Order: sequence, then structure tokens, then C-alpha cells
Amino acid sequence: MTDLYYQKGLDSIKEKNYEKAVSNFTEVLKLEESSSAYSNRAFAYYRLNKKDLSKSDFEKSIEVTKANLDASQYKDPVYVDKSLIEIVRSKSSIAQINIEQRDLAEAEMDYTLILGIYKIIKDDKLIPNELHICHTYKNRGAIRYKLNKTEDAARDIAAAYIESNNNDVRIEIVDFAAVTGLTDEVKEYIKIYSMLKKNQ
Repeated sequence: MTDLYYQKGLDSIKEKNYEKAVSNFTEVLKLEESSSAYSNRAFAYYRLNKKDLSKSDFEKSIEVTKANLDASQYKDPVYVDKSLIEIVRSKSSIAQINIEQRDLAEAEMDYTLILGIYKIIKDDKLIPNELHICHTYKNRGAIRYKLNKTEDAARDIAAAYIESNNNDVRIEIVDFAAVTGLTDEVKEYIKIYSMLKKNQ
């Protein structure tokens, strides 16, 4: 029965019938705790502009994923990494909602937590491109700039540049540094981080 409601929920999202998606994923959650059902319902709530409900469901998705990790007796490294990536995915969505609700201090903490999680992921090749560490640094740098933490912002922008191997992304980062007036500071930190990376 859960599989049926879950598939109906996914189909409703594809059809952009978000009210129906919420209803279907709610039925799944009545039958079992499911991190993916929470995160999919969170997405549907977000599309319905119910951001507080969306944020709450993303948090519940994280709680269920953590509980499943704690309960797992056999700690398969791939399972652990994929679970951590799911936590990152939900936390990134929460950060986006916090930015939209102008709670920049909370969003900064969200991205800081994400960067901490990246340090314990064993196989970074499993991380999807849209969740790449360079984007997290860039996003936190933009927030820190808005919070007038210019030195920290420059460090994050430089770290984003170093972490990216994509020229288009690097051009975007350089442009962002120019717009914020942090070009000189960012260049200096890029030199420092480049030397540190070579010595690793």
C-alpha cells in the first residue's frame, strides 16, 4: 500500500499537482516513517508556498535518515555516504528557505553544517554536481557578505574557486568577487589555499 501511495505522490509531482502529492505522501507517512516521503512532501509544500511546513518536513526527513543510520548494524560505507548526501540535500533546501525568509544567520549555520558533513563523506564522487562543495562555499560566502562578514566572505569565495574544476563556475566566482568588491582579498586567499593544497 505504501508503494502505491508513494508512486502516486511522485506522479502527482510530475503532473505539478502538489496538493495531491501532499495528500499521497501523507498517506505513506501514516503507514511508515520514510525520509524520502518527508522530503518529497516538503518539496510539494515548497511549491505550494507553504515554506514553514516544507522546512519542518525537511527537518523530519533528516531525523529519520539519522535514526536509520544509528539503527544500522552493518555500516556499509556507500550506505553511510548516500545517507549523508540525503541529509545535505535536505539541509540545502532548508538553507534556501531560510534565505527566502531572510533568516541569513540560520542559513549561514546550515551551510556550515553541510561543510562539516562533507568532511566525513568518504567517496566525494557520490556527491551530485548541484550539491558540490564549491557551491556550498559560494552560497555561504554570499550570505556572509550580506551579513557584513567581508573577510569570511572572501575566504569562502576563494575556497569555492579552489574547489571547482569547472571554468564556467570559476568565471562566475570571479565575477561575484568583482561585484562584491572583494577581488583583491579573494586573489590573496586563492594563492594561500593553492599553496596549502600543493603541500597536502
